[in-house]
Amino acid sequence: TVATADISGGGVGLFIWNDDVPVWLAMGRRIWVALPIGEGGSSVRVMGEVVRLEKPEAGPANGVSVGVGFVEISERERARIIRFVFERQRELIRKSATSE
Repeated sequence: TVATADISGGGVGLFIWNDDVPVWLAMGRRIWVALPIGEGGSSVRVMGEVVRLEKPEAGPANGVSVGVGFVEISERERARIIRFVFERQRELIRKSATSE
């Protein structure tokens, strides 16, 4: 199982549970990342490079935190990601304001 912990126009932070960590995953390794951020389940697929790979001190002890910097991404894909981030932030702010 893989969870997205953080996302921006420059990269993504992932958490991968131990059972799903590929043996080939290493610092500097280039990987394809599919981010399901579109309406109707569409994804943005980008090439990234592993820039951080660590066992987190806090949180679940049975996984790995992975930072992936985008290295091959079109401006259109980057704009879609940034738009998704802003929409998500607005949604969270709206929910926070209504719960107070």
